[in-house]
Amino acid sequence: MPFMTAMGLGEDHLAMCLHGEQSFRYDGVICAGDRITIEEEIVDIYDKRGGEMEFLLTRTLLSNQLGERVAEMTSTLIFDRRNAAQ
Repeated sequence: MPFMTAMGLGEDHLAMCLHGEQSFRYDGVICAGDRITIEEEIVDIYDKRGGEMEFLLTRTLLSNQLGERVAEMTSTLIFDRRNAAQ
């Protein structure tokens, strides 16, 4: 999971991860047989409560085999570091 590496966490820290928000925008039609390419980027990382909670904002672009963008997804993941030492 690339976002875990970006946050300096291993997969054993998944229990710290909370789903904050997610949205979808559809720009085209996806048909059976289409080949979809996914590109994900980290848009922002910031913390609140003195670093106890970190927020990771991502954007994922989906394109078809013609290079046409067919969808965009955005999401916010929240990492609760208060229980990280346990």
